[in-house]
Amino acid sequence: MTLSRQNSLARDLLLLTLFLGVLYLAMTWTRPLAHPDEGRYVEIPREMVESGDWITPRLNGVLYFYKPPLFYWAEAIAISVGGFNLFALRFWPMAFSLIGILGTYLFARRQFDRITGLMSAGVLGTSLLYFGLGQIILLDMAVSVFMALSLFLFYAALHEEEKSKRRWLFWAFYVSVALAVLSKGLMGLLIPGAVIFLWFLIFNQWKKLRDLNLITGSLLFLIVALPWHILVGIRNPEWFDFYIVQEHFLRYLTDVSERSKPFWFFLVIMPAGLFPWAFFLPQAIKQGFAGGWKARHQHLDMWFLAVWALFILFFFSISKSKLIPYILPTYPAMAVIVGYFLALAWKSPERFRIRWSFLAFAILSLLGAIALPVLAFARAHKVDPGVMTPVVAAMILLAALAVVFYWLFKRNKIREGLIGIFIGVSLFLLVFNPLASKFQRPSTKPLADFLKPHLLAEDEIYTFQDYYQDLPVYLERPIGVAENLPNEQSYGVEWEPEQKVRYPGQVDVAARWDGPTRIFGMAKDDHLKQFQHHVRLAGDTPIYLWLATDRFILFSNRPPPYQTDESS
Repeated sequence: MTLSRQNSLARDLLLLTLFLGVLYLAMTWTRPLAHPDEGRYVEIPREMVESGDWITPRLNGVLYFYKPPLFYWAEAIAISVGGFNLFALRFWPMAFSLIGILGTYLFARRQFDRITGLMSAGVLGTSLLYFGLGQIILLDMAVSVFMALSLFLFYAALHEEEKSKRRWLFWAFYVSVALAVLSKGLMGLLIPGAVIFLWFLIFNQWKKLRDLNLITGSLLFLIVALPWHILVGIRNPEWFDFYIVQEHFLRYLTDVSERSKPFWFFLVIMPAGLFPWAFFLPQAIKQGFAGGWKARHQHLDMWFLAVWALFILFFFSISKSKLIPYILPTYPAMAVIVGYFLALAWKSPERFRIRWSFLAFAILSLLGAIALPVLAFARAHKVDPGVMTPVVAAMILLAALAVVFYWLFKRNKIREGLIGIFIGVSLFLLVFNPLASKFQRPSTKPLADFLKPHLLAEDEIYTFQDYYQDLPVYLERPIGVAENLPNEQSYGVEWEPEQKVRYPGQVDVAARWDGPTRIFGMAKDDHLKQFQHHVRLAGDTPIYLWLATDRFILFSNRPPPYQTDESS
């Protein structure tokens, strides 16, 4: 690699890191933790840090073997270093997203050229679903990125002529697969393995098997992936049946979690999540796969990406359990397919006519500007009045984009149009978090902030009917859940029956209302009325109101320090 090429590579990586790092982290502080997912995936590592046990995951004090621990460990490190602030807690989703973007850039640059690398990175980093999941504390970004890196590394190694470089690329491939397994289980191995098998099968690449460094690579894989599985199995013999059978095979083959969707679900989600770049996908497919099946050996890179994306699309489409994040691993491959086409259009604008994509973008921007206030008004009973500030900002931006892209459509300004899309979408993504904060489920943060200074170690806290998974995070302690044992914790309670005390019935809590322990309850209005009935039957101690919001009521069997008279 020449010095100038090295300099451009370092410069590109630095600029991508700075620009996308700012874009992904800029507004994370504006949105509280989302219930239930973000609460869950912060509480598990919080309990790891508090207990010092980084082997056995627990949620609200209960054994939790749904997923392996790599993301928990990353979040636990963030908590240990940065504490409980949203920048620290959302650092790793952003970091994994950025790693995936930079990996996509490096692959596209290596296989094609610098412009294709930049375009591919830009497409991936500003795609709606990829960006959105990079803002949410979930396991899916980590496993998707490690699977993407493993497939990028495999293909690059397969076409590397220098033996020592090829060996290192393959070793990095095996480590990436192991990290994918530690992120979300066997799918981290099975999906890349299936894509590679299909690639060998379709393109008759079997002779390249001798180059895969199978022995040393498999040893590396086991060194990384196996120790935690052995340790957790030794400490928790019941782990294997649930983790392997229930969470891998039964979840895929049956609708164990009531997540059934029609077969075509991901056929809609995939292009929708690629917004705004999905407008260029038909032309990108036509260009990248010119000549069709007969010319496949002339477009091996494109066909590898197609096998990758199509297999994952089909694999999850036939699954009985479907969630939107499952389709995320297809996006790095699709970003390179689209990025390759956009790079060609950038380099030779006179050869391409993409003005109709600009028109589609203009029309959709206009529709978005109209739909946002309508949607906000329709949900007005569910969101706070401050929703209109980010809605108005997004509406004005979308309306302006509609005008700009109609002008670009009329003049077919390709380079100006692509720059405009990157800038316009980046500006829109800046209001993603403020906007999402107004439409996600209600946060318990205001209530927790009020209660936490008053809590003593011996106090008990219960939520009624519902388990609000962000509340233990904000209170920094497990809670009780009255009249509700969540399905995801029922298995842990079976293994440790003593944990059932965390999930009493309302009658059980009411029976202890007159006792010496101070008890706090959090409930919605109708759930509180049910509990009041049980308290009246159980004894004479009234229910004291501590705080009432438009969502929740905080109450206790002891009066607040600023009040002595009863309120029930």
